[in-house]
Amino acid sequence: MKFKSKRLNTILLVFAATVLNLVVMAVLYFGLVLLYGRFGAPHIPPEYGAPVLVGLFLVVAVFTYFGYYHLMRMLAQRYDMERYFDPVFPKGKPKNGTQ
Repeated sequence: MKFKSKRLNTILLVFAATVLNLVVMAVLYFGLVLLYGRFGAPHIPPEYGAPVLVGLFLVVAVFTYFGYYHLMRMLAQRYDMERYFDPVFPKGKPKNGTQ
């Protein structure tokens, strides 16, 4: 299926990337929580459980951000993104004199 609208392609890319990012984050987070529960929790006092889970979430968020960043750079080098997508944040003056 080939889309002719660059704007539609952009919307679909952002939507698909967001869904993929959320799925990857969920899988990594629950995987790390399972590993923590199996190996880390028996050796750490219970009062540190919540901060550890928050820390795991932050680690997953940073990891997925850098993974997404590098994936988009790789795709931008491989494909001419301007040919298929509108810019998410256009540069320059607004069209039709509107602000």
